[in-house]
Parts: sequence; structure tokens; C-alpha cells
Amino acid sequence: LYFLGDHFYFKNLPAGLKIIKIEVIPQKIKVLSPEADGKKKIIDVITTPIYLQSIYNDTSLFCKIIAPPAVQPTDKRWPDVEVVIKVGH
Repeated sequence: LYFLGDHFYFKNLPAGLKIIKIEVIPQKIKVLSPEADGKKKIIDVITTPIYLQSIYNDTSLFCKIIAPPAVQPTDKRWPDVEVVIKVGH
């Protein structure tokens, strides 16, 4: 699983399980960036991957942010992103 913008991408969830809910904390992060083309003011960044094949229960994981070099956090470093995954049968 990884998060890109407002989309989640899933790979290899164990058989018989399904994702019930995913919560990302924080949902938005302020960044410094060159002006974006057009009217789009939201810049997409991704997190490090989450490997679902080992998730059998509700899980909370911390991921790093991966962003282009021109995009920098307003704080001195990127915050960790907590991803809460709720699974069911």
C-alpha cells in the first residue's frame, strides 16, 4: 500500500481480508515549493510503501514522506505520517 495524493494503491493483501478503513494522520502538510503550473495548489507527495502481506489485524504504522527535491517541509524536517489500517473478513 502506498498513498499518492488522495489515492491509495493496494498490493498483496492476505487472502480473505479486505480493507475496512484507512486513516492518514496528518492528512495535509504545509510545504514550500516553486509555484505550481495552472490553478492546482495541492502538491502530491508519497509515503514509503506499506507491505500488506504481513497485515492480519488492525494496524498502525509510521511512514516517511518522499517528495521531489524542490518540495520542502515548512518545518526543518518532514513529519512522520501515521497510517491506521482497519481490516476485516
